[in-house]
Amino acid sequence: MKLRNDFADDPQGWWSAVRLVCDYLDAPGKADDFLRRAQSQHSTLEAKVCQSLFLGVLRHASLLDSLINDSVSKKPRRLLDGVLRVAGFQLIDAIHIGRPVAPVIHYAVDRVKRKMSRPESSLVNAVLRRWQEPIEATRERAQAGEVDAMARFYSHPRWLVKRWVDRWGEAGVLRLLDFNQRPAPVFVRVFREPDRGLSEGFEATDIVGVYRHISSDWSEVLKLLERGWAIIQDPATRLAIEILDPQPGETVLDLCSAPGGKAITVAAAVGPEGRVYTIDLPRERLGPRFHQWEVNAGRALHRNVAVFEADLLEVSDQALKKAQYPLAVDKVMLDVPCSNTGVLNRRPDARYRLKKGDPDAMVKIQSQLLSRAAQFVAAGGRLVYSTCSLEPEENEGVVGAFLESDLGSAFRLEIAKESWPHRDGFDGAAVFGLRRSKV
Repeated sequence: MKLRNDFADDPQGWWSAVRLVCDYLDAPGKADDFLRRAQSQHSTLEAKVCQSLFLGVLRHASLLDSLINDSVSKKPRRLLDGVLRVAGFQLIDAIHIGRPVAPVIHYAVDRVKRKMSRPESSLVNAVLRRWQEPIEATRERAQAGEVDAMARFYSHPRWLVKRWVDRWGEAGVLRLLDFNQRPAPVFVRVFREPDRGLSEGFEATDIVGVYRHISSDWSEVLKLLERGWAIIQDPATRLAIEILDPQPGETVLDLCSAPGGKAITVAAAVGPEGRVYTIDLPRERLGPRFHQWEVNAGRALHRNVAVFEADLLEVSDQALKKAQYPLAVDKVMLDVPCSNTGVLNRRPDARYRLKKGDPDAMVKIQSQLLSRAAQFVAAGGRLVYSTCSLEPEENEGVVGAFLESDLGSAFRLEIAKESWPHRDGFDGAAVFGLRRSKV
């Protein structure tokens, strides 16, 4: 859907977010694809505001759906629908953190009055005021631990909230749900600092070389990225690299490697005498992720990174040999496709694609990938299996079944680590380090 041209004059990004929401409603897809479009069409400030509002709408999409269905008798035209969702997210956010709601309502009504019709501005005013009470009531029931209210207020599948409550209890799940509704924190792994050091926009973390970016000014981050001195990488990623423990001169195989952040970090550790071999799906199957993979891999090529496009489960040993890939390496890192329940903060749209049987359904492909990856581990070598899922069947379930198999009998579990967003403040992940026997 193409909006009127005067909506482009939008230094605050509000109308840009409305436009992006309308486009998403017309043809739903992955949020990252829509955000790339916004980044290419708008200034940095406008794109950031637009991104924040758009992702906020996605994080609260289920609640907004129910509010619109309950309060608007006739389906609103697309533009009005987008306005209600953007303003509705701002209203939900204000109520949740205890800010006054009147300025939110006034701002939305004023925007509509200027760009749309007076009757529509009156409708927006009436609807937003009508929403305040049910939002507050749902939030109170959610805070009291009612599963239905928790699922509704935080826009998560009920079955997922229920299974999490059974595992962690209401208090833990409320912290997790609240984390998932917040803007994703930005962490930067810095390989080389400028001579003058980093600015105050970088906040040190407990992890050496990892900083939280806390400034609205992205110019310094962009300079570091362009020079190959840093990458944007969540601290959860370090778990796999720490357990892999790459050493200078080693050969490492990174499987399911896009978008390449781990490969760059490993390449820096193995140094010029080492070698990192990566395998991921061909670009036509990898889709938009391939662009970022190309960028990251390009930065790392001088660090001895080899890139091979193939389906791990289909590629033959002969094809790998022809590409001068070794069939046995010191260490293998396998980051498998999963249900993504540990990164619903960063990928808010993923929750709406989740089905109750998905964690179990992922186990088959994860087990196949783990068995294939194990074939590349040299005697005495290490295999690291990781997911960004919080679900046990995708983690200890897959690893446990592998260790009980004929192929897995040659391995032993050395170490396992996990991160939980509501405990650690960053992405959820589970990582298992397996050692192959020397004979």
